[in-house]
Order: sequence, then structure tokens, then C-alpha cells
Amino acid sequence: MVNIAVNEKLLISTVTYFWVGEIEKIDDTYIYLTKASWVSHTGRFHAALKAGDLDEVEEIGDVTIAKAAYVDAVAWNHHLPVKTK
Repeated sequence: MVNIAVNEKLLISTVTYFWVGEIEKIDDTYIYLTKASWVSHTGRFHAALKAGDLDEVEEIGDVTIAKAAYVDAVAWNHHLPVKTK
């Protein structure tokens, strides 16, 4: 089970994008990520989760995700991306 709580690092799937980041805050409507990156292509999903290597990623900073757009999440047990790739 994924722990969706403050300070957890997650790879989140929304209805349109993947995001990776650390949860800073959660309220009734939004999930607030810090140190977040937009993931345009994970590559092989299993390999990305195992090694923490994403094919295409853009570091963004702080991101607010509407819970209504949230689809699923997996734990991100790696350093958060800090460079666009």
C-alpha cells in the first residue's frame, strides 16, 4: 500500500500527466508537491520504479494537483530528478 502522506515521495499518475515529487501538504481538494517534476515519458515503467531512471522529465518545482485528477500513485524510493532530460 502506498502511503499518501506529507514528506512521502511519489510518482503520481493523473488523468493527463505523471508527476514525481515530495508531498508537502494535502487538503480536501489538492495534493501539494514540492521538488516536483513533470514526467513526459517513464520509459519501461518497471525499470523506472526499480532504478529511478526516467526517460523524459522536466524539473518544475512546486506543483498543486487536484484530487479529482488523481488516478494512482507509487512510492518513489529514489532521489527526485533535478535536471531536465
